[in-house]
Amino acid sequence: MEIKMTGIDHETFSLEERELFSWTKEETADILQQLKAYNKNGACILLITCNRTELYLSGSGWNGTAYEVLYNVLEERQEQKQVLRRELKEKAICRENMDAVCHLLQVAAGMRSRIFGEDQILTQVRAALVLAREAHTTDGELERLFQIAITAGKRVRTKVRLTAVNTSVVEQMLLRLGERTDSLKDWNALVIGNGEIGRLAAARLIECGANVTMTVRHYKTKEVTIPVGCKIIDYRERYDFVDKMDLIVSATTSPHHTLLWENGLDQSGKQQLFADGRERIVFDMAVPRDISPRFGELPNITLYNIDSLGGSAACENQRNAMEEAMSILKEYAKEYEAWSQFRSYIPVIQEIGTYCAEDIFKRIEKPLKQVIVDPAGREELEQVIETAAKKVVGNLMYDMKEQLEMEEWENYMSMIQRIMNGRER
Repeated sequence: MEIKMTGIDHETFSLEERELFSWTKEETADILQQLKAYNKNGACILLITCNRTELYLSGSGWNGTAYEVLYNVLEERQEQKQVLRRELKEKAICRENMDAVCHLLQVAAGMRSRIFGEDQILTQVRAALVLAREAHTTDGELERLFQIAITAGKRVRTKVRLTAVNTSVVEQMLLRLGERTDSLKDWNALVIGNGEIGRLAAARLIECGANVTMTVRHYKTKEVTIPVGCKIIDYRERYDFVDKMDLIVSATTSPHHTLLWENGLDQSGKQQLFADGRERIVFDMAVPRDISPRFGELPNITLYNIDSLGGSAACENQRNAMEEAMSILKEYAKEYEAWSQFRSYIPVIQEIGTYCAEDIFKRIEKPLKQVIVDPAGREELEQVIETAAKKVVGNLMYDMKEQLEMEEWENYMSMIQRIMNGRER
């Protein structure tokens, strides 16, 4: 096993700092290609969420820690230089092998998120794996690791209740609204962005009685899904509607602000948006942020971002649930470790298969010469025997591993190697 990981997250990096590492899909694919060029024999996956940016590496040839690899690749990106020098070296966390594996399992289960137990993380872990596949930067080790993490996260979500409330960021939004009003009936809400979070926010607000309008960019192409009961406007018309709204939610993957402070200024530099003094609540659920933070300075605007939405760490009354979740994750960590250890023995198993094939062929060589006169025919049969022997040995070794503890199985493998080496001498 040769797994390296480095990352930044909400525990040590502020929202402003995390924004510098919240790359678009295209930028992420480009960075993956840079990493692959850095080490053609290695593999890499970048996991980017609102809470974290994490790089996972596997294989040999990565010089230094995962942090050093990431630093070297990103050094040419001007916008990262300052924060890299000032913060990344001090705060970035590096993990290796089973430490990195256990961390990813906890991330996939929502146990490392700002909103404890949040239910969006599995989609993001899966998306990171898919993007690496598309960029051709993954390998068997990382494929298996991320697939096991996804499976483990699903099982924890199914078997364990980690919080007393629904933990998605949208539900956190509704909790904040519940602190301000008893009912959302007749509230006018604008949802900017029709991605997964935007659609979920719109649907829940409709359920709560709000009049919801959603922005779309490509409605005519029929590539978007609109929640039932939701009105739509073109994304370019959003500034014409914000003053009519009591509530604004923005959740896009855009690298640019969806509500830019400068776009609301008149010629004298006075802000015209929300100038009527009516109180409004604004939720910015994006990283990087969608809405200029200066809007939060207006006296009639309450602005929440992904960090101020809160999120609770696990409470004391969740201890039993946490212990149950950790027990499940330990099972999957053990499964991955056993798989990785077995995988590292594949060259040895193939060597045993080749040894057995050669021994078989020596024993039947004389009868074969009598039956098969053509040397080319004997050579072809020898290849068939070698392939069959390797498969038989491989299946036998795997079945034996399933019946034994890993340490005991490794002892048997070492004993077989010693016997083979002794006979070769």
